Amino acid sequence: MSVNAVGTFVISIVASFVFLGLVPVLAGYRPVVVASGSMAPSLRTSDVVITDRPEGELAVGSVIDFQVGQESRIHRIVEVAAEGYRTKGDANQTVDGSLVARSDVNGVGVMVVPLVGLPAVWAGQGRWFHLVIVMVAFVAAPTS
Repeated sequence: MSVNAVGTFVISIVASFVFLGLVPVLAGYRPVVVASGSMAPSLRTSDVVITDRPEGELAVGSVIDFQVGQESRIHRIVEVAAEGYRTKGDANQTVDGSLVARSDVNGVGVMVVPLVGLPAVWAGQGRWFHLVIVMVAFVAAPTS
């Protein structure tokens, strides 16, 4: 297989993932990059969860994006209580320490796009070399 064919294949795959990540945004959904391994193996670091606005009561098993202070977190609802939701990361041994108020829920997961958030994760980790390599690969990849 030639270098041109490999480059075209890689660009096609990446473009497909980006397309899958952008179409929901244009339809009013919100993308959230998974930044930790707390939801493995269901969600991996760098996956993008497409979330929709929560409507009505959410159910046990729903994956939600919620506020914890100034940051957001993605975990699964394991209990619905009168005061809010008890959550837990799939990879965590114990449930989260406090209930999530309904007003703190940013969205409920409706779709996962794997690996699209990898550049955002690298940037958050200060792995600039990886970002530069990806950018150079895109610029240098053949277009025909």
